[in-house]
Amino acid sequence: MSQYRLRMAVTLKPEVLDPAGQATQKVVAERGYPGVVSLRIGKLVDLWVDASSAEAAMALAQTLGQDFLANPVLERFEVWVINDED
Repeated sequence: MSQYRLRMAVTLKPEVLDPAGQATQKVVAERGYPGVVSLRIGKLVDLWVDASSAEAAMALAQTLGQDFLANPVLERFEVWVINDED
């Protein structure tokens, strides 16, 4: 078994309203940062898992994302392996 570090980005689906993102975008504009046309807020999850391979670690992370870490009605997620050098 090896230990793998994975990162999951959980974001709202494009069709879901993001009040926190809209409020933050408004503050950004009010503070004088022009050009920000859209801002959405999500969450970042780091996972360290013991698995027999990177593929097995990814499969576990995908299952966790689908079953526990993301709401499939409102959110989508992406998972990738993080190297120790990152």
